[in-house]
Amino acid sequence: DPKATKMIPQYKLMAFLCSVEPPIFDNREEAAKELFSMNIAATSGADGQLMVHYVDTLVAVVRYQFVKKLGPEVGDELDVTMIESPELTNRIIDAYPHLKKIEKMEPKDFKQEMAATKMQGLWNKKHAGKRMAEHRESLEKELAAARGEATVSAEIKAMNGKELNDALRQTTGGPSPNFEP
Repeated sequence: DPKATKMIPQYKLMAFLCSVEPPIFDNREEAAKELFSMNIAATSGADGQLMVHYVDTLVAVVRYQFVKKLGPEVGDELDVTMIESPELTNRIIDAYPHLKKIEKMEPKDFKQEMAATKMQGLWNKKHAGKRMAEHRESLEKELAAARGEATVSAEIKAMNGKELNDALRQTTGGPSPNFEP
């Protein structure tokens, strides 16, 4: 982060996490699979590039390591513990002392930032889901209208995203004008 933005370009995230010593993942295949399941919130940068916050990344890696060692049942409890536990915050600062040097941040400040970014990630995830649902609904209505149906049929509602876009292409002769890759 040469410009101290606290953001990592999403496309560089896997290479970055694979370069960390000691290794977080056993191999690149595991990294690709697990990175997707870490569900790190991404936001659009000033240039439109997807970016992830370093705190979200750090929290996801710490959570991943605990779940990998102790099992998936600890995951939900760990989310709350990470925000509420000053002892865990201190351990993270001790394990990654460069964070304190970079940010000149006390553990309690790190705790507040971690809680804030966790809340922002949840908010972004919720609103992204809402936007996706609205977009899907508009595609369903567009397909129904293109087929001459007054309402969206159960068949259209049962389609996955790919099937919905394929059906639109077949019916209208091209991609949906509302389609955003």
